[in-house]
Amino acid sequence: LTFETDDSSNSDNEPDLGPPTDNPSEDTVYNESTDMSSFLPVGQQQEQEMQALRQQLSGDEPMSWPTVDDQPLNEYQTPFLATMAFPTLFPDGKGDPTNQALTRDVSLLDRIRHLVKFAENVNGKWVYRFASHPRFSYWAFNMIQRKRTLDQTGIILKQNPSEAHLTIDELREMAENNDSALFMTKVSRYVANIAGTDAYWHKVKEDLKAIVTNVGTPTFFFTFSSADMHWPELHSLFYDSNNSELSSQDRRQNVIDNPHIVDWFFTQRLESFVKYWLYDTLDAKWHWYRFEYQGRGSIHCHGTAKLNNDPGLCDLTKVALKGYLAQKFKDENIVDNSSQLDQDIEVGNKAAQTACKYVDWLLSTINPSPPDEHMWIRPDVHPCQRQYKEIPEWDMDSDYVDLLNMVQRHTRCSTNYCLRKKSNENEVKCRFHFPFDHCTDTKIEFEKVHSKNSNDSQYRAKILTKRNDSRLNNNQQLQLQGWRANCDIQVVIDHYACVEYLTKYAAKGESRSPLIKQAFNSIVQNANNTSNPHKAIKKVVMKTLGERDYAAQETMHHLLSLKLHSSTFNVIPVS
Repeated sequence: LTFETDDSSNSDNEPDLGPPTDNPSEDTVYNESTDMSSFLPVGQQQEQEMQALRQQLSGDEPMSWPTVDDQPLNEYQTPFLATMAFPTLFPDGKGDPTNQALTRDVSLLDRIRHLVKFAENVNGKWVYRFASHPRFSYWAFNMIQRKRTLDQTGIILKQNPSEAHLTIDELREMAENNDSALFMTKVSRYVANIAGTDAYWHKVKEDLKAIVTNVGTPTFFFTFSSADMHWPELHSLFYDSNNSELSSQDRRQNVIDNPHIVDWFFTQRLESFVKYWLYDTLDAKWHWYRFEYQGRGSIHCHGTAKLNNDPGLCDLTKVALKGYLAQKFKDENIVDNSSQLDQDIEVGNKAAQTACKYVDWLLSTINPSPPDEHMWIRPDVHPCQRQYKEIPEWDMDSDYVDLLNMVQRHTRCSTNYCLRKKSNENEVKCRFHFPFDHCTDTKIEFEKVHSKNSNDSQYRAKILTKRNDSRLNNNQQLQLQGWRANCDIQVVIDHYACVEYLTKYAAKGESRSPLIKQAFNSIVQNANNTSNPHKAIKKVVMKTLGERDYAAQETMHHLLSLKLHSSTFNVIPVS
């Protein structure tokens, strides 16, 4: 007997747009006029650039204008390329990262990172002119990624001499005979060294599967979202003195102008929070998490953890299922001797009670003051704008209710976020199953499901938590009040569903082989007989990079060399 969880909500690798906000006018940072989900400039910044250009041109010192030619420049060997591309950022050529005459050996990434962090204090506010430029970070990141890809291609050819001596005809023959699997596997292994690529996330997925398989199922999943429009600690970083009187527009502009600070702050906040909440308070045994970016550009985190006091939820669920089936058999059949069935039923009930008691300790879906009952009064100050350390003891319960009602309720469903239609149904439904029915006690339910791959009886197990608010998301009071933004916590009761769920969040991109194989077939089939085979291989590897958009914050994440995922374990492959 096996049991499953419903995975229909995660069947599509669609962009995560984030939960619908209860205050769209306040919380929405990026909209149609400020599209930050791809390599696109921010419209509002264009006027600033033109104004700076006019000021420079009107000065006494003449500025050399870039020449235009019909031949593309070599982006790695052209001196002062950045000055020509961004004259307002480098009006006199100083600080140009493409200056070939530097006396010190400093990598391109280190040069760009220095510029991104460069700040000037203007009227009491820190201005990061390179980080806030609408195109510079994208240009720099694209050049760095291409450089990394070319370097990896060189390593492939150097460490695999048999492939390095292949001709175009031999490469074309491999594509025609569908005999490129081994070569593509080697290419993918090297591309996985480039952070953020599909091959990279495929490797992360395989590492995560190895962790769960070898050390056991985690206790729960968790998600942390960003309240970048509200966190006072974040917005204090943009000024040289405390500036608490900020309008919504001020906060929005701070987030747009400083994606590098917003992204860095989230990673630092999460790292500290994981230490104090997960390990010092909940006594975690191990953890794993990754950073991800919503369709609107904001960073968030998906992860999982194992607690030392985990009673063995998956094993308890198996025992509970055995008791459920025993009760079902007894109800549907006449049994002469039911002693064994009665024993299974009793043990199963105790296991279910133990699991439910642990779930009630870990999380809650009880709202002390649901808005539907009209007893709650919306606070004048958004609760995410308050610091936890400044909340008095007598106001803790009220603060918890404010956070529940303003960041933890799934108030609206939309086709852009959660409404989906299954292939065998005509109506769209919320993929998170909101609204839920109220429930007086936490319990485990089992539902028989049909499997295409097996004729054995299979059951889906799910936890129904004690609930008095149909729109309230799972939460833990300490987690919510400490993090002070939308978060989620889900217990794990099925090992196999856990592996499937986690690996979908670990690698949302395409699987590695189809992408590289398609690129390989297309490039070698269209190559001339006189083409350089090394260039063809470089094109194949380069093709794997340009398959998705990058948000501004994600671009900064790479430029600052921040880690994309964190794990207690270091997985070493053995071949």
